[in-house]
Amino acid sequence: MSRFSTGRLFATLVLGVLLEPLGHAAAYVLRYGPSQAWQIQSQGGHAYFPRIFSLSVGSLLVAAVLAILTVISVRQILGHRPMPAAGLRETFVLLALTQCAMFVGKETMEALAIQATPDAISIGLLAVCVQLPLAGLAACVVHWMRGYLALAPEAVRVLLAIRLAPTVSARVLRSYPVPSRLAQVPAGRWYRRRGPPRFS
Repeated sequence: MSRFSTGRLFATLVLGVLLEPLGHAAAYVLRYGPSQAWQIQSQGGHAYFPRIFSLSVGSLLVAAVLAILTVISVRQILGHRPMPAAGLRETFVLLALTQCAMFVGKETMEALAIQATPDAISIGLLAVCVQLPLAGLAACVVHWMRGYLALAPEAVRVLLAIRLAPTVSARVLRSYPVPSRLAQVPAGRWYRRRGPPRFS
């Protein structure tokens, strides 16, 4: 984890927090079936979940749209470039730890709130079967986008340089022909004599 900068670490943690409700919903669908999963997650100790789920999905959609637009813009400006392959494992581990810790903690707190014994085996299986695949998929997407997002400042500089570059107007030099009579006039006799007329 030492390779993570502060900004990247924070962004990965936020992504893990936003992904956990999606894994939570998928885990309940896997455990209770599609017909009862949402009903169970919207009543009792889970009454808060619909708002959290809506906020999480909305935030992920906005982030995905902005990231895709950024990737398309960078590729249009800078062209296709090979991206570094490092960082995928660290991203997956951090996402998996964040999502699994939140899922296990929430399920344990919800069970204790109704004075029930947490089913550690069921909670652990759901975390492994749902949160880990979701973390792996998200890590692959983030790994693919991260290189292009890192090139975004360079793309902005290139775009500004193109827009602000002065437009040099091409000047056409035209050659004007010299009158041929000037060459025929003897030197020193090109001016008109002034004075009284001469009679020959």
